[in-house]
Amino acid sequence: MEWITWGDHLRLGHEVIDGDHQRLVTIINQLADSVINPTGQHEDEELLAEFLAQTSRHFAAEDQLMVEHRYPRAAEHMAEHAILIQAALDTQAEFAAHLSTTVSLLRFLRKWLTHHILTADKDLEDYLVLR
Repeated sequence: MEWITWGDHLRLGHEVIDGDHQRLVTIINQLADSVINPTGQHEDEELLAEFLAQTSRHFAAEDQLMVEHRYPRAAEHMAEHAILIQAALDTQAEFAAHLSTTVSLLRFLRKWLTHHILTADKDLEDYLVLR
């Protein structure tokens, strides 16, 4: 199931950032597949853990990129990363405790990933292009 469609609307034009975002979308879509073809809570938890690990690596790479290019909004963007990671960890805990469903998890992930790409990451990419 394609819960999030990867395409030009999410592509920023930075090969590394776009590659990371596309991998995150793929993991979310794998989670969505498990709604149609249930694999079980354990497998969903593994996909979510993979998503969080990939997100952490991606955010670290983005943070380094912002520092290297002296991005003026780096502190704000990094703070958003920290907030997003904490929200994802909270959601992961709720999911593991069976307090949320895969569908509610997917809604959360789609909202925060697409919003972050289309706002904070778009601003960063615009800055990098102008340099």
